[in-house]
Amino acid sequence: MTMTQQAAIPQPGDRTEDAIEEAPQCMHYWVIQSATGPVSPGICQTCGETREFKNYVEGASWGDSRLSNRTNNEDSKAVSRAVVETSDGEESEEE
Repeated sequence: MTMTQQAAIPQPGDRTEDAIEEAPQCMHYWVIQSATGPVSPGICQTCGETREFKNYVEGASWGDSRLSNRTNNEDSKAVSRAVVETSDGEESEEE
């Protein structure tokens, strides 16, 4: 006795064809505004759809000015020390 499997026959009420027809047809061409916080608004130049895009910069802490000020101050001090050391002629190495 041989048993065969029959493939499922789609019924008219199946959502497969409807889902394909409902799929978005736009190949989005996003124009995203400059980063001024954790998200930036974007608009599709083709269809006009709008969306928010997450901004990501490694080590960035949006909204916490204490950290960015601290980093800038430390960097400024290091640069100032290097300038003073080289302008005094001390510890200046030329290659």
